[in-house]
Amino acid sequence: MFTIFSIRRFLLFNLLTTVIATIIITAFGNYYIDYQAINVGLDNSLVETGSLLKTITNNPLFLTPETLRLIQSQINRGGNMLKKKFSSNLSLNGITIAQTKLRYKFQLWDGDGKLLLSSEKTPAVPLISKAGLNDKIIDGQKWRTYTIYDRKRGIILVLAEQYAARNMMIHDMLVSDTYLTLLIYPLSGIFIWLIIGSGLKSIRFFAKEMTERAADHLDPVDLNEVPVEISPLVDELNKLFFRLQQAFEREQRFAADAAHELHTPLAALKTQAQVALKTTDPQECHSHLKQVIASVDRCSHVIQQLLTLCRLSPETIMPEHFTQVNLSRIAAEVIAQLAPQAILKQIEIELIAKDSDYKLRGNTTGLHVLIRNLVDNAIRYTPTGGVIKVVIFNQSNFIILQVIDNGPGIPDKLRARVFERFFRALGTNAQGSGLGLAIVEQITKLHKGSIALDVPKEGTGLQVEVRFPK
Repeated sequence: MFTIFSIRRFLLFNLLTTVIATIIITAFGNYYIDYQAINVGLDNSLVETGSLLKTITNNPLFLTPETLRLIQSQINRGGNMLKKKFSSNLSLNGITIAQTKLRYKFQLWDGDGKLLLSSEKTPAVPLISKAGLNDKIIDGQKWRTYTIYDRKRGIILVLAEQYAARNMMIHDMLVSDTYLTLLIYPLSGIFIWLIIGSGLKSIRFFAKEMTERAADHLDPVDLNEVPVEISPLVDELNKLFFRLQQAFEREQRFAADAAHELHTPLAALKTQAQVALKTTDPQECHSHLKQVIASVDRCSHVIQQLLTLCRLSPETIMPEHFTQVNLSRIAAEVIAQLAPQAILKQIEIELIAKDSDYKLRGNTTGLHVLIRNLVDNAIRYTPTGGVIKVVIFNQSNFIILQVIDNGPGIPDKLRARVFERFFRALGTNAQGSGLGLAIVEQITKLHKGSIALDVPKEGTGLQVEVRFPK
C-alpha cells in the first residue's frame, strides 16, 4: 500500500494555513496599534473640542445667568441653543459649532464650585481632575477627561468621554476587517489553487514526455525546459539514462564480442569433432579430442573475460562497493593461486613489499582481477625458467604496483594498442583472448589510477606499473 501525495493540495493547505495564521497575528497587531492610534486621535479631538468650547465661553454674553439658564433648558430638551444664539460668533478656523464633536459630555463650573452648565446625561458627580488629560472612574465606568482651568475668569471647563464608546469604535473596525478577511480568504484559496496549477504545468509536461518516450530513447532531458526546483531530480534521471545507455551498449558489445571471438573456436571445435568421428586410428582420434578440449578451454576463457569486463564496468560499480583494502595481501593471495601454473613452467614468482601494510580505498574483486591478469599474462609470456617480480611500494600520495617479467616484452609502437579489446601482438605462441590488459586498464580507471608499460632496468622483458591514489 502507498499513499498518493499531492503537491498541489499540500501547498494549498499549508499556504492557506499560513495566510490565516498571518491574518490572525496581523489582526491582533493591528488591534493593538489601532487602539493606541485611535486613543491618541480621540484625545486630540477631545483637546480641540475643549479649546473650541473655551473660545465660545469667552463671549461676554455666554456667562450671564439668563443665558446659562436658557442654554441648559435647551440642552435638557435636546436642543442646540449654542448654534441658534451664537451662530455669528461661534466659529474657530472656519469650523462652526455644528461641526464640533458635542457628543462629549461637558461640565462648566465657577470658581466657587457651582455647576453653571452641563451636557445632557452627564454624571451628577464632578468630572474635574487636574488640568489636561486624565482617566477617571465614575460609577464603575472608566472616563477620559480633559480639564481646562480659566483662573482669570474663574471658571473650570471639563469634557469627558466614556472608554466604552472608544472600545465600541475599535470593535466596529475589527468586525469590518474580519468581514473583509472572510470575503478575501476564499478568493485567496481560488487564486492560490490556480497559480499552483499553472506552476505545475511544467511537471505535467515532463511526465507526458517521459510517458511518450520509447524504451530505447535514453537521450538526456533538456534541463532548460524544467523548473529549477525539479532540475536536481531531472539531473539524476539523466544520469540514470546515461548508465542505462552504457549498460545497453555494454550488452550489445558483449554479444558482438562473444559472437566475434567464439565464431572461430566453435568452428574449429566442430571440425575437430567431425574429424575425430571419421577417423579409425585411436591415436589420431585422441589427438583431435585434445584439440576439442583446447578449443573448449579457449571459449571458456573468452567468455569468462567478457563477463569480467561487463561486471567491472563503471556503471555497475557503486561507491558502496569500495572499502579499505590491503594491496599486498591481495597480491599474496593471487600469487598463491597462480603458483601451480608458474611451477609447470619452472617460473619463479617473487613478491617484494617493503612495508607490511599498503591500504587504499578500492574494490576487492576488481583489484584481485587486475593483479591476476597481470601476473597471468607475465606467466604466459615469460619463457620457461624465467623470473617474475611483483613489487609494491609507497611514493608520495600513491601506492605503486609493478609486475616485472623477463619475457619478450612489447614494442614501443604497440604499447598503446595492447589495451584495445582482442588485440594480440603477432609472433607469440602464448594462448589468450586479448582482453587481459583491457580489463586491467578499466579497473585502473575505476580506482582513479594510471597504468604505464616500460622496459625493466635489466633491459629485457616488460614492466607494468599501476599507480593508485591513497
